[in-house]
Amino acid sequence: MKTSKDPAEILALWDGGLSERERKALLAALNEDDGLRRALAAQLAFEDLLRLASADLATEDAHHSDEVLSAFVQGQLAEDEAQQVRTHLRACRECFVRMARLQRALKERVHAHSAAVPEGLLHKAKRLVALPAQDEVAAENFWQRAVTSAKALAAALAQHFTASITRWQERWQRNPKLIFIPACAAVALAVLFMLLLPKPGVENFAGDRLIILDNGPLGFTAHSEVREYEGMGVREDGENLVFQWPAIPAAAGYEVWLIAGESAEKRPLYNKAEGLNFTVPKHEVELNVKYAWELRGKLKDGRTFVARAEFVRRR
Repeated sequence: MKTSKDPAEILALWDGGLSERERKALLAALNEDDGLRRALAAQLAFEDLLRLASADLATEDAHHSDEVLSAFVQGQLAEDEAQQVRTHLRACRECFVRMARLQRALKERVHAHSAAVPEGLLHKAKRLVALPAQDEVAAENFWQRAVTSAKALAAALAQHFTASITRWQERWQRNPKLIFIPACAAVALAVLFMLLLPKPGVENFAGDRLIILDNGPLGFTAHSEVREYEGMGVREDGENLVFQWPAIPAAAGYEVWLIAGESAEKRPLYNKAEGLNFTVPKHEVELNVKYAWELRGKLKDGRTFVARAEFVRRR
């Protein structure tokens, strides 16, 4: 429970200036509110400091009002009047204490005002929780009508589709052969579409491995290493077929070997290929026959590499 109490009321409790009912209410509030107890302790410490600072000040009979002291604290008095109040405060303990309290209260009000929520932010918050404007209501009503119309249209289409299915089902029950007519038409249309699709000039069956061999004594392989290698392929370029492949790091050169059809005889098309592609006339490759081709060569460290892929010339 958070209870807001005036510092003067708290001091009245300390000085014994409250009635029994007020004293009990304030004590209950102090028992329930940590912040109020801290405020009481701070106020008492402030009063002790004032008493220590002004113990040597005398007390005069004439005192300034709170309005004059407040104007003095806020700097609203003329220079000569402010000098008179200043001289009086040096000699009057009571006015000095009241002036100090007014000065502290003023600082607390300024701090509370600076810590308050800005007016612009409050205005934005009010706009967020306020009722929508007339144009916003109209737009919202428009979208609601659009959604309602769309739902009604979807329901009508679904009803029409269901009725069509029901009619087809009744016709099929009367004559079961009718169901095969649209099915056969759909199959024929799919086959015709596949036949009319343009066929690629070359169909590739690319490999995905690169084998690196260490040549042992007497030509035997002492060790082999397998790496992933993708990108080998053959493409059609006018009257030629272009063999192409990705670069192999540290390769000293490339050779293309071709296996025609089912024959196991390997023959190098050419001893070396310049760059990363190689061109062969189309008439040297038969139609609709699967060919295997190998990319061979040596690395700079002396090891041999081999990669294999397949292709079929379709036109």
